[in-house]
Amino acid sequence: FEPIVAPGLTLEFDRAGAPSGGSAVYATPRDFARLGYLFLNDGCWRGARLLPEQWVAFSTTTSDVYAHSDVEPDKHGIPNGYLWWVNEPLPPPFAPGLPLPDVPRGGYAAIGTWNQLLFVMPTLDLVVVRTADDHDSSFNLNDFLKLVQAVAR
Repeated sequence: FEPIVAPGLTLEFDRAGAPSGGSAVYATPRDFARLGYLFLNDGCWRGARLLPEQWVAFSTTTSDVYAHSDVEPDKHGIPNGYLWWVNEPLPPPFAPGLPLPDVPRGGYAAIGTWNQLLFVMPTLDLVVVRTADDHDSSFNLNDFLKLVQAVAR
C-alpha cells in the first residue's frame, strides 16, 4: 500500500503467509478513502497503473454464485462481486431492482463487521468512508448513502 500512501492499511495473514481475504483489513478512514480512490480510478494512482487492467471491472461485477443461482446475499441484501459487494440487480427469485434503490447502479462496497464502510460510486466520482460500531440492526445502508449523495451534490 506504499504507492497510495496508506501506511495504516494492513492485512491479516494466515499461518502460511497468505492474506485472509475478504476480512481482517485494518486502516484509518483516510487509508480506506485512498484505497477507494485507487479503485475509483481503475487501479491507477497519480498516473501509474497499480492494478492490472480490467481488475477493477472484474472485481466489481456480480460473482457467478449470485448471478446464476438462488444463493441469498449476506450483507444488506447486496450480492458479492470478487471481494466487493456490488449494487447490481439479482436474478429471480429475488426482488427486481437494485438492492440499494437510492444508490447508483454499479456502486460497490467493502462492508465490515458492525457496518464500517468503504463505498465507491463511480457515476458520481465519489468515495464514502464510514467508521461505525453498530451492534444492532438500526443502520440502513440505503438511507445513509441517500443522505451522503444529497450532501455531496
